[in-house]
Amino acid sequence: MNKKLVFHTLILTIFISSFNGFSKNAKTPNHSLSITTTNTYGLSLSTYISFVSDFEHTDQSHSIFRNITFCPSSSNTVNVDPGTCGAVVTSILPMTNIVGGSMVLITPLGDGDTFPVGTTLVTYEEHDATNTSTGNTCTFDVTVLDNEAPITPTLTPLTVGCTGTLITPTTTDTCAGTIIGTTTDTLAFSEGGSSIINWTFDDGNGNSISVPQTYNYNDTTDPIIPTLSDITEQCELTTITPPTTTDACSGTITGTLQRFPITTKEQPS
Repeated sequence: MNKKLVFHTLILTIFISSFNGFSKNAKTPNHSLSITTTNTYGLSLSTYISFVSDFEHTDQSHSIFRNITFCPSSSNTVNVDPGTCGAVVTSILPMTNIVGGSMVLITPLGDGDTFPVGTTLVTYEEHDATNTSTGNTCTFDVTVLDNEAPITPTLTPLTVGCTGTLITPTTTDTCAGTIIGTTTDTLAFSEGGSSIINWTFDDGNGNSISVPQTYNYNDTTDPIIPTLSDITEQCELTTITPPTTTDACSGTITGTLQRFPITTKEQPS
């Protein structure tokens, strides 16, 4: 075989073997090449070449071609624990196949912690048996939903006069705290009657309740007593301008007199 051909064959073989080294995991056996040629004197020449790819890593746990065995998805959605504004979330541990390796939490909350309402980002970092980071991380979301409605308050019936106003009730919620009721109903005035007002309590997390309350109407307030000046007439009083006063419910009230005329011999009854 021609020496020049042997040289080019050797270079090509080394290049191909080195290129293959890119895709090999750690602890891959060394590559070797045995070439036999015949020199110009007809003598056999055997050459043995051994090499290791420069790109082949000696530690498989740090290979850029491997991944974490298991990483939870971001579809981790749970409801709040009853009576609380959060949830203890478990079974969200990622896994590594590195012997002696571990997944180290690098965010504040992780498996077994109490997560607040909303979405929380969780990140674990893979470490090898020497507790050295491999550079691989597992990141996912944990979402806690507030599915509990506010506490239903007991709204007792109220009795008001015609000037009565709505007395806004409140209730409590585990997450929202104190909630003030709202309504679009109006207080209808009807002496001796009643109306139903529907109060809505919304916790801001998609949970609301509607609670009715009865308003009874009863006018128990007398008209205002006016100050009336004395009237003096000769002999008899045949006409008079009726005085007025005001009332909270009726507004202006005009006074009435039983009979006319009023003479000097009689007094108005």
